[in-house]
Amino acid sequence: MPDAQSQRPTPADAPFNQANADTILRSADLVDFRVHRLILSQASPFFADMFSLPQPLGVEQRVPVIDVSEDSKTLRYLLSACYPTDRPEVETLEEIVPVLVAGMKYSMDWLAKTLSKSLVALIPQDPLQVWAHACRSELPVVARLAISDIRRRGTAEKPAIRVLDDMIREAGVVSLFQGINSGTYFRLRQSIRRSSENSFVIRPPPHYFPESSRPIPPTKKLPFVLANPRPDIALKCYDSDVIIEAHGLMVALQFPRVLHLEILRLRRRHTACTPSIPTHHVDMPFTTLCNLLGACYKGVSAIPTDVDAVAQMLRQCQRYQVAAPIESLVRQRWDEVSTASPLEAYFAAVRHGIRAGDVQAAAEKTLDITLLKSYTTLMEEVHASAYHFLLLFHSAACARVCAQYRRASHIWEVRVGAPASTRAPSTGTHNKGRRSSNLPTTPSILTMLQSAEEAVRDGTRAPRASVSDFVLENLLKKVSTAASPGIQLDALREVWRFLQPGMSQELASVSALVSGLASDASP
Repeated sequence: MPDAQSQRPTPADAPFNQANADTILRSADLVDFRVHRLILSQASPFFADMFSLPQPLGVEQRVPVIDVSEDSKTLRYLLSACYPTDRPEVETLEEIVPVLVAGMKYSMDWLAKTLSKSLVALIPQDPLQVWAHACRSELPVVARLAISDIRRRGTAEKPAIRVLDDMIREAGVVSLFQGINSGTYFRLRQSIRRSSENSFVIRPPPHYFPESSRPIPPTKKLPFVLANPRPDIALKCYDSDVIIEAHGLMVALQFPRVLHLEILRLRRRHTACTPSIPTHHVDMPFTTLCNLLGACYKGVSAIPTDVDAVAQMLRQCQRYQVAAPIESLVRQRWDEVSTASPLEAYFAAVRHGIRAGDVQAAAEKTLDITLLKSYTTLMEEVHASAYHFLLLFHSAACARVCAQYRRASHIWEVRVGAPASTRAPSTGTHNKGRRSSNLPTTPSILTMLQSAEEAVRDGTRAPRASVSDFVLENLLKKVSTAASPGIQLDALREVWRFLQPGMSQELASVSALVSGLASDASP
């Protein structure tokens, strides 16, 4: 069977077979479309830029051939949309999606709007896939209509958010969320929960993002670099033209595996006759290098408290195998900021690709917060799968915690017996005054346990914090001083002894689910 290179191209039919065409677009399945540069330049900035480039000598005498990756069916629709001719019908997602992708590739933004009606017609068949393609094509109106369809599928027995989760499970996380970030996915879930699809936006406006507070030195002399002895090496990063002067020995000691040999080579070439100190190009962001040099010269006080900046420093420490004392200072700061802002730390860790153990630790710290309404602008920089896997992790943790609360309720009922509201009231005078006013009744304890379980299940109480801030602890202290606590106090103590260590064990076991989170969540 002849290979593709030995096959002869097939000419396309009208109107893409005109002899006066000045360019040939050859599809992936070897169909030649004869087109006019003027028309394509008006329809596509991509082609306009391509055709504005100077052509090699000799090309003017023949019609140039441009190979494209699209098949002939996709390319025909794309070109038909540019020419005053009938367009072939596209009725399924399998037909529409390649055209949308090609339109984005060739900067034909108007084409997505042209295909909006076809996408809207497919919403009843697969609203989630239409939502995903609408987000990738920057079609917020179509995305909102798809969200409305998903929400209408919810019932009292099966809320819309569960319908959404089932759709995601069937579609597959990786393929569904391709090209979609965690922030967009977060807004989808919020719109489903709040029944407010009209407020959905694919991406927040630019002013929503806070400006960076990390200063960029206007000159090459950093304030913490000593002037005496005089700096003897210059460092230049790929994202800045600013030259940073530092001391070669300091840099070589703290960055031994990457910079040491190059610095020694440059210093050997540098003599007293050389007018300038040698420059070393560092494959590291400028602000990160400044922060790491600050840690080298001034210690932990020079390390910023911005979560994303510290995550970037930690990533570069791991990448360049920075000396242990400096990495220890950076990790100390990372532990502080990840504890204070666990959600930001998780997304920063995923964004910068730091070690899997650090991503897992950051994910586990998010068990101290609720994910229901938690958001950070870092979600706009990370693939949607990172947020989805974190939701699954929290869901598993909440399920374990709720199971513990149910077992605690069972312990209470077994030890105390039937709830007080189901017992016949006692009228004997010998019981008057026996119950302490400080002692909670049986229904109140069960109600608290059930309410705590419901709050964790609904996402309004953090899984791990549900133990430390649970009011049962205060009740235990209160009834311990009661005059006649009796059997309820013993049962209460048993419930608390069961809950406190039980929760920790359950959360420790469910944390194993996040062991593969770093690789799975990476964009």
